[in-house]
Amino acid sequence: GGKKSISAFFSMMSRYMESGVATSGGVVVEMDADVIVSASSDIMSEVDKTGRRWVEMSWFANAQRYGTGPAFGKVEKDLTTLIIGLVKKHIPKDKEIQQTKHFGKDAGAAFDVWSNMKRHLKGDGQKLRLVIKDYFDGVEKIIKKHKKVMGDIFYGYARSKRQTEESWDEQLVNNIKIKKVHVIEVKSYEDDEYVVHDDVKSVGNWPIKEWDASIDLEIYTREVVKKEIG
Repeated sequence: GGKKSISAFFSMMSRYMESGVATSGGVVVEMDADVIVSASSDIMSEVDKTGRRWVEMSWFANAQRYGTGPAFGKVEKDLTTLIIGLVKKHIPKDKEIQQTKHFGKDAGAAFDVWSNMKRHLKGDGQKLRLVIKDYFDGVEKIIKKHKKVMGDIFYGYARSKRQTEESWDEQLVNNIKIKKVHVIEVKSYEDDEYVVHDDVKSVGNWPIKEWDASIDLEIYTREVVKKEIG
């Protein structure tokens, strides 16, 4: 497997295995992988053109059931300071907005400018690349500074009993190694003789397990997770 990350799950209700979430269902891949971020619900992450996966700040603020509590407030404070600093650094001093916005006193003003940096910098690619570099460097420093809090958020669910009340949980993973492909027998509308595993065989030589009922596959996945956590 490579470094590319994908969205996976520990727990999912059978009807979504059959119908799919973002794409068509009917195929479930069992694999070993490294967890990057573990959540008890849909993270609603988005992938940009470079392959980076973005998660809204609100998810981090709400993912505090594993002992982070109010400690995340310190992380938010440092992130706010970072954004204010980047706006002050990269918006030209003679630009009108720099003269009228009180970034030090009004974080909302800084975030408003931050969300429109491309427009304020007139689409200057070189300047925008410097902004992005400074942002990533700053976030990395904050994560390292608050590694205990962020570690609990990133991995707390994976370290727990992995039980969710949602229809599925979400695990962002990389370094993927496929162990087995599970196929729920679904006839296509175009060809009564066609079954999903024909496509599976065409792209890889993995062991294939066929299931007559999606609920049985759901039970199997729960047993695998239970065995793994002990």
